[in-house]
Formats: sequence, C-alpha cells, structure tokens
Amino acid sequence: MDYDLESLNNEYNKVGHLTWLESDFKRSWLQSSRDLFDDDSLSAKVPTPKNLEVYALVSGLEFSKKMQDIVANLQLEIDKIIGPSITRYWVEPKNLGVEYCVFKWPDQQWDVEIKEGVCAVLREVNFTPFNLYICGIQINRDGCVILKGYDQFQTIQNIRKKIKSSLQFLPEKQSRWAHVPIGRILDPVGESKFIKLQEFVSANHAMHFHTEMIDDAKFVHEKQWYMVQREVIMRIYQGE
Repeated sequence: MDYDLESLNNEYNKVGHLTWLESDFKRSWLQSSRDLFDDDSLSAKVPTPKNLEVYALVSGLEFSKKMQDIVANLQLEIDKIIGPSITRYWVEPKNLGVEYCVFKWPDQQWDVEIKEGVCAVLREVNFTPFNLYICGIQINRDGCVILKGYDQFQTIQNIRKKIKSSLQFLPEKQSRWAHVPIGRILDPVGESKFIKLQEFVSANHAMHFHTEMIDDAKFVHEKQWYMVQREVIMRIYQGE
C-alpha cells in the first residue's frame, strides 16, 4: 500500500481514543450530532436529517455492492449491541461517501460565480483511479460512527492540496481524514453497552474490511444531511 499509514492512523487515534475515557456518551458530546436532525424526529426516535445547503467534493454515491453490504452488516452488529431503545441514525447504502473537501457550509454565502470557479479548478484536477483501503471502525465521542479509510498514493490528500492552493475562499473547517461516515449514535447507551461497544471497536479497530476502487469524484450540492437529497453538478475522472 502506498499511503502514509502511520500519520493518518495517528490522526484517527488522536480522536478515537477520547471516546473511551468515560463510562458512557455524555449528552453534551452528543448534542452536535443531534443538531443535525429535526427535533420532532428525535423525539419520535426516528431521526430525519435536516435540510441544508452544502457544496462538497466526494467519492462514492454509490460505492460497490460489496462495500454497501459490509457497512450494512457493521450497522447491524452495532444495533445488536445497543438495542432498539437507543436512538441512532444509519446512513443509507446509496448515500455513503468519502469527502475530499467542502466548498460551502450551511451558514456561508454562495453564488453562481463561486460555483463556476469551483468547476474551473476541478477541470484542472488530474484524477487517477486509486484504492481506498477500509481498515477499522471507530466511534467518536460525539456518537459519529466511521470506517477508517486510507487513500492509496495519498490521492485524496493531494487533491485537497490542489484545491486549497487554487481557491482562496475555501472554508477553514475541513477534514484531514479519508473516512466513510456510516451513522451516529444519538443517546447515551448505559455503562454495560458502552463497554460492549468499546470491545467491538477494539476487536475491529485495524480490521481490513474491504478495498474499494475509486474511479471518480463528484462535485455535489447536498440539500439534506447525509446526502439524503443531493444534486451532482460535475463528475471528475481519468481523462476529463
């Protein structure tokens, strides 16, 4: 594998280990996750992601059937641990993705000229297909459940650098990872279930679940969190 395993793995671990310093999720930790969903839906324990306006570059949407099945099985395993009374949200298989960068968060301005500028920069990106290695699962203390991804040749990282150097308005808040978000736990689970979650994550923290070939990236207008509603503005791939 040609990615920098150690540095990216350290980035994951720096956040992931914080979850298990306590005996359960704190409600204050979970609030940032709960804020992504409509209040009434949380009360009904059937979380519905809020509508929003985000523009981003992602891959996936959709991943391979094998990748989708692996994620569904992991979601089911966590469901078995936490039980039906705990509010959670699982990303639908067709909505799974890995994020390169965000061009606009919901609270920022956007116009046609900015959109055209992004498209111009993306046309200059030399996209080469690469493997995304899915090695381990992580649950952050805000309840976010992710698969740890490692991008071959540091492709995602290099595209981020290209975009950052070309777009002065790029939001400061950006991911440094290559992870795939698969859902969120939205309630404290209790000490015994929390221990079982920790054991599950520990047993699978470095598991090589899958290698996904990534052959394109999509400039997406996300209209509802977790890509429930979205529009693909532009696709970049080898040869474009």
